[in-house]
Amino acid sequence: MSLKPIMPESLRAKLREATHHQHTQLNNHPLLSGLMQADYPIENYYKLLLAYDRLYQVLEEQIIHFIAQYDANFDYHSRLKWPLIKQDLGYLNIAPLQAAPSLKNPVINSIGQLIGVLYVVEGSTLGAQLIARSLEKHHGLNQTKGGRFFYGYGEETQKNWQDFISFIETLSDQPEQCTQALDSANQTFNYFNLMLKEYLTIIL
Repeated sequence: MSLKPIMPESLRAKLREATHHQHTQLNNHPLLSGLMQADYPIENYYKLLLAYDRLYQVLEEQIIHFIAQYDANFDYHSRLKWPLIKQDLGYLNIAPLQAAPSLKNPVINSIGQLIGVLYVVEGSTLGAQLIARSLEKHHGLNQTKGGRFFYGYGEETQKNWQDFISFIETLSDQPEQCTQALDSANQTFNYFNLMLKEYLTIIL
């Protein structure tokens, strides 16, 4: 009787487990925790967009640069989110802060680090549809009126997420790259947490 080969543990499962604490901490941040509530202060939404403006500018520049240098077989250009944030800020007539906080951002020098960053960036789209509906219901923000970022991929959200999961599972049998992905994902969650903390106290 032949034995079935032992399959490597899903990288998605490893990432979910390794980042649970950081992910929970981010979800509980004041700029995010009440986002779907009717009494969520609109000023907090403006601060959130400003924080995301800086975050996604830095991260997406690195993502695009790495993919251009390394044949990662993953199309991110169709997933760019920073332009959506710029669109929302423009509609709301909010100028990005000139003196952005200086924080140590995650670096992308390997496919593992790329996946770690993308796990956070792409994962953020999963609950965005619920947020988008709440923003429209409670604040009148929609795709064309200051809520484009959270609308994200719209009906393509689940398909894009599954395509991403298929991409990252190609690394499940590469221990070194998996370790780098886990470290990078935690660093990225921490980067989000720290940036939101910085922008929570800004004066608009």
